[in-house]
Amino acid sequence: MAAESPRQPRVIRPPRAAGHAHADADKVYAVIEGRCRVTVGEESRVLAEGQVAVAPAGVGHGLLNDSGAPAKLLVFMAPHPSFKG
Repeated sequence: MAAESPRQPRVIRPPRAAGHAHADADKVYAVIEGRCRVTVGEESRVLAEGQVAVAPAGVGHGLLNDSGAPAKLLVFMAPHPSFKG
C-alpha cells in the first residue's frame, strides 16, 4: 500500500480488522462515506456516513468493513504518537 497523506481520508475495502490499543493517545474514526464496524472495548457498532467513534487511550479498538463496499474514513490520534511536545 502506498503511503497516505495525513490530509487524505483513508479508504477501507473489505475486510480489515485489527484489535490494538494506544497507551498514550485517543483515536478517532469519522466515517465520510459508506459504513463500517468499529469496536471500542467490548462495544461494537456499525457506523455510517457522518458518524464518529472515539477510542480513549489504553482501550482496545478495531475496524472492520464487512459492508461489501469501500468506506472512506478520517482517522486521527491525539496526541499523535510522533509528537514530542
